[in-house]
Amino acid sequence: MMRRGLILLMAAACLAAGCARREARSGQPAAPAAVAVEVALAKVRDIKSTLPTTGALEAYEDVVLSAEASGRVDWAGPGEGDKVQRGQVLVRIDTRESDDQIAQAEASLTAAGARLNEARKGLKLQEVQTSTQIEQARAGLTAAQKRLEILQKGARPQELQVAQNVVLQAEANHNNAQKQLGRLDQLFQQGAVPENQVDAARAQFEVASAQLASARQQLSLTREGARKEEIEAAQSQVDQASQQLRVARAGDAQVDMRRAQVQTAAAAVTQAQAALGLARTEREKRTVRSPISGVVIDRMVDPGESVMGMAGTPMLRIANIDSVYFKVDVSELDLTRLRPGQSVDVKVDGIPARLFKGAVDKIVPVAKPGSRDFVVHVKIENPSHRLRPGMFARGEILLEVRRNTVVVPAEAIVSRKGSPAVFVAESGRARMRRPKLGLRDEVEAQLLSGVEPGERVVIAGNEALSDGDKISVR
Repeated sequence: MMRRGLILLMAAACLAAGCARREARSGQPAAPAAVAVEVALAKVRDIKSTLPTTGALEAYEDVVLSAEASGRVDWAGPGEGDKVQRGQVLVRIDTRESDDQIAQAEASLTAAGARLNEARKGLKLQEVQTSTQIEQARAGLTAAQKRLEILQKGARPQELQVAQNVVLQAEANHNNAQKQLGRLDQLFQQGAVPENQVDAARAQFEVASAQLASARQQLSLTREGARKEEIEAAQSQVDQASQQLRVARAGDAQVDMRRAQVQTAAAAVTQAQAALGLARTEREKRTVRSPISGVVIDRMVDPGESVMGMAGTPMLRIANIDSVYFKVDVSELDLTRLRPGQSVDVKVDGIPARLFKGAVDKIVPVAKPGSRDFVVHVKIENPSHRLRPGMFARGEILLEVRRNTVVVPAEAIVSRKGSPAVFVAESGRARMRRPKLGLRDEVEAQLLSGVEPGERVVIAGNEALSDGDKISVR
C-alpha cells in the first residue's frame, strides 16, 4: 500500500513537471500552487481566564517565642518536630523570687483590706453620732425659740378677755357685798337684825374687796406681759441652743475626715491589688505557653541555661502548617480583576504529580514602595502537611469562566490590517473571517462571532494566507 502511494505521488510529480514545461514552452503563466496548511475543528466547550503566579510557600502562622523574664530555665518540654497545642506549657523559668513577691503582695493586700474595714466602721459610727447630736440640738433650739416668741408676744386675746371677765365678776361680787352690808347695818341700827349678821356681811364684803383687788392685779399683769428678765432668760436659752447646734454641726468635719480615711484606705487596697496583679503577671511570664497550635521548628534553650528577659532571649520557633501561603506581586491592571476567595490551581515543584487547590486570601491595598505592584496572598489548606515552607509553588488564579462557548486553538488567530482574523477551510480555499474575540489563554481563544462550531480553522500555514487562496490540508 505504501509502495502504491509512492508511485502515485511520483507520477503526479512528473505530470506536474511536464505541464510546467509545456506552459513554459507555450509562454502562459502556471497556476498558483496550493498552500499546505493544518486545520482544527472549532468546538463548543468551557474556557477560563487565569493569571499565572509564582512564589515560595510560607507557614500561615510562624512565631518565635522570646523570654519575658530573666532567670534559669527549670524545664523545657517539646523539642524540634514535636506537635504542640495552643496554650500548652513549653518552658518554665525559676519562680522562687516571683513566689516570694506574690506572698508579700498578698499580705499587704490583707492588711490594707483590714484598714479599710476599720475606716468604714469608724465612718458609719461618726455619721450616726453626728446625725443624733444635730437632731437633738435642732429640737432644743426650736423649743427655746418658741418660748421666746411666746414671751415676746405677751398674752393672747383670749387670756386678756378671761382676765377682764374675772375683774367684772369680782366687781359685781364686791358691789353686792357692799349693798348687803349697808342694808344689814341699817336694820341693825333699827334693831331688826342681830349684830352677827352684820359682822358676816362685813366679812363677805372684805373678801369680795380682796378678790376684786386680786382680779385687777392679774388683769394688769396680763396686759403688761412677761417681764424683761424672763425675756432675757429665754433669749439666753435660744443663744445657748444655737451654740449647741453649731457644735453638733461641727461633727460634719469629723465625718469628712472619716470619709477621707476611707478613701485613703481604699486607695491602699487598690494599690495592693495592683501590686499583687503585677507579681502574678511576672510569675506568669516565667511559664512560656504556645500562642498557636503547630510544630516546634527550633528550640534554642535547654534546662539549666540562663535567659535574659530584657534582651528577649529567643527560646522556640513554632509554625502552624495546617495552612500555607505564598505572596504574589500583581500589577495594578491585574489587581482590578482579583478579589478574595478566587480559586487558584497550585503546583509545587517538589510534588510534581499533585495539583493543590488554593484561594486568594488577602489583597494588600497599598502598592509596594518604588513600584506599582501590589502584594496578594494565596492560601492553601494543608491538612496532610505535605506542603512545607520554602517549597516553590506555581499558581493559576482563576479570573473568569465562560461556559458552552465556541473556542479554537490560539494559533488560529492571526492579524490582518491590525485586526484579528481567522481562516476557515472551505472546498479547498481559505476563507477569511473577522471574528469577535472573547477570553484567550495560551492554548485556546473564545470566538464570540464569525465561526460556527464544527468548522475547520487553519492553525498552521496561515501566516501569509489571503482570502480565497487555494489550500492543501495536511
